[in-house]
Amino acid sequence: MPDPLDGLTPAQREAVTHPGGPLLILAGSGTGKTRTLVARFAWLVERGEAPEALLALTFSTPAADELRGRLEEAIDRPYEELCVSTFHGFCARLLREEALEAGLDPFATPVTPADRLAMLLERIDELPLRVHDLRGNPAALLASLVRRIDRLKDELVTATDYGTWAAGLEEDDEAARSRAAREREFAELNRDFQRKQREFREDLNQRRNEELAQVVELANRVIRQIAEQEKYDIIFQDAVYANPRIDITERVIKALDGKPAAR
Repeated sequence: MPDPLDGLTPAQREAVTHPGGPLLILAGSGTGKTRTLVARFAWLVERGEAPEALLALTFSTPAADELRGRLEEAIDRPYEELCVSTFHGFCARLLREEALEAGLDPFATPVTPADRLAMLLERIDELPLRVHDLRGNPAALLASLVRRIDRLKDELVTATDYGTWAAGLEEDDEAARSRAAREREFAELNRDFQRKQREFREDLNQRRNEELAQVVELANRVIRQIAEQEKYDIIFQDAVYANPRIDITERVIKALDGKPAAR
């Protein structure tokens, strides 16, 4: 196998041969961050680290598949299984394997955004929407609202917090009044949506009872309880800039590893 350092720039070589501890790589798109991660992974394996003891997390399924392939090509020794996954995928696997620790049904599967969009469409006449225009293509509007709700959960903003913020918006002119009305209406929808979660889940299936947006927070609780069982020597997180869930992912990684992630 080629030397992992071949073809790297001096800065990349410095990152690959980092002696230990947290490491953050800041660079623009297409500058070789993932290549550096792969090289460091291979460099560590050459120096005796077990490949299965290294956890690599990235932001999408295609990116995880590509990263896994590149790591497999870079490693020239036997290993059981590489731990390469999306962040949500890793947390969902952890919840499946440690469901009892989280107080969950071990056969539970997440409620997806598409599931919740279908639920909203079925109850469209019950939704507290007056300012938002549902004419024409209500599915597109409701899908955008589901994405906003998920983003708020990812950023740990509660429905109450958002409602308080919306209530305080200024109304100095017509544009500001229009924006404030839309945000307050969205805040009302968000509160109503949260209240109806139990009903929504029962409509889908008792087993599909956790939203993707809640998987990470639940996994964080589980990791704190089983920290000694689920341990990785080194954690890589690729493409931090593409992941809006920085705060909560940092919490999970610190809980899992006991220190900030190497990226």
